Amino acid sequence: MYEWPRSQALNRDLAATIVKHAHTHGGERNPAIGGWQSDQDYHKWAGKRDQVMLGRIAEVVKQATQQIHDIYRHEEDHTEWSIAMWSNVYSPGDYHRNHCHPGSTWSGIYFVDPGNPDPNNLQSGAVALINLNLGAPMSFYRAAIPMRYIVHPEPGLMVIWPSFILQMVHPYTGRRPRISASFNVRKDPYP
Repeated sequence: MYEWPRSQALNRDLAATIVKHAHTHGGERNPAIGGWQSDQDYHKWAGKRDQVMLGRIAEVVKQATQQIHDIYRHEEDHTEWSIAMWSNVYSPGDYHRNHCHPGSTWSGIYFVDPGNPDPNNLQSGAVALINLNLGAPMSFYRAAIPMRYIVHPEPGLMVIWPSFILQMVHPYTGRRPRISASFNVRKDPYP
C-alpha cells in the first residue's frame, strides 16, 4: 500500500474526467453488481492523467517486485511490463463479487474519491483481499500471511497484490459516488 502525497488536484481532475466518461460511455460487463466500469482503454481518454497514473503504477510495481526479489534472493531480470487500466464508479448498493485477475502478475487499485464514509457500515466500499491458501492459518507465520486483509478506501491510496489473490468490494453504502482506477500489470513474457 502506498498513499501518494499531494494528490488532491489530480484526484479532482480524475474524478471529473471519470464521471464525465461514465455518463457518455456504456462501460464493460463485469462481475460487479451495479456500478460502472470503463473498458480497459483508460489511456485513450484520460489524457495527461494517464501518464501520471502509469508512472505511479510503475513505481509501486517496481518496489513490490524488488521486495519479492530480495526475499528470495533473486537477481532482478529487467522485466518488461504491460499495464491495463480501467476506472470504476460505485453508487449506493453497488459491490463486486469475489474474483481474481488471471493472466496478470500484479493487480491493484487507486482510490480517486472513496465517497462518503458510512458510520453504520465500516466495511462500506472496502476491498477484501482473500488468501485461498487453506494451510496458511496453520502456519507458524500466520500473522505474516493473513487469510483476509481489508483495505479501507482513502483518497490517493494505491494498493497492489499478486493477481492470483481473490478479491471483492463490499457493498458501498455512502451517498457520494465511490471512484477508483483499477489495473493489471503483466510480466512479459508471461508467466
